[in-house]
Amino acid sequence: MEGIHRRLEPVRLETATVLQRGLDAGQFTSPLPVTALAYVREQVILGLMQAVNEGLLAPEEAGRSAAITALATLGVPVAAATELVARILATGNAAAPDARASDAAVPGSGDIGV
Repeated sequence: MEGIHRRLEPVRLETATVLQRGLDAGQFTSPLPVTALAYVREQVILGLMQAVNEGLLAPEEAGRSAAITALATLGVPVAAATELVARILATGNAAAPDARASDAAVPGSGDIGV
């Protein structure tokens, strides 16, 4: 586990940067400090990987489930997270088709790197 922890450190640090931008912009909310929040996100992903390995979650659902769960963990309402992930999967872009006009309706879809 320690080896995995060390190998994920660069990803965790980058995640903390993105999370801080989201928190600062009001796109995410959390009672946790950003570093702890990055660990929580990491553990959610590892838990979903384990669920796939144990046959509890279909592999083709893992990425979508991970994205929605990570956003929900950050305080984004599940319906909004589901809509955002569906839009990204359909278009490859988090921006609304009309020059980001609906970003306010979907938390997490602004210019924070989500």
